[in-house]
Amino acid sequence: AYRQLAVDIDPAQQTTFEDYLDHYEQGLNRGVGIIRRSEYIANFNAARLNMVLPELIVALVLLGIALINFAHLLIVRTVSRKSEFAVYESLGMTAAQLRRLVFLEGLFHAALMILLPVPAAAFFLAAVMPAVVEAMGSWCSVYRFSLLPLWLILPVILLFSVSIPLICLRFMRKGSLTGRMRQAE
Repeated sequence: AYRQLAVDIDPAQQTTFEDYLDHYEQGLNRGVGIIRRSEYIANFNAARLNMVLPELIVALVLLGIALINFAHLLIVRTVSRKSEFAVYESLGMTAAQLRRLVFLEGLFHAALMILLPVPAAAFFLAAVMPAVVEAMGSWCSVYRFSLLPLWLILPVILLFSVSIPLICLRFMRKGSLTGRMRQAE
């Protein structure tokens, strides 16, 4: 008697054959356990998702923390220069020139955040990660090199670098010029 039997069918006929197996299980089946190919595929997809999902959630939380830290850095760097901006205005700098200064500084911060980590991340993904996946020794793991997540986060970094200092500047310019020039003691 067979203990296990595998049926190799055309994938185009899989649903028809599984419908036949449904009728067979309800009718003539006398204790034979049937596991369908669609069940194997569903179980594999669920296992793959369960393996990746916790690490993805942790990575997204860490990304959120990093973006909050970056936003905080930009806010502190802009707000700490409140009296400096007031002095610039008292010396004749217009509001448009001040906005342009903050905008260009934001672009500089974005360039630093993009030009330093991107080559390091690309090298790590291209050189180190294939060796890590191969060292796991899994027959079902395939590594695909992609910088898509990095390209998706770069516009967010650029948006933060430009918009946060401009928003801070807008709120800092409220009030009188002499009031802003006073140092908090």
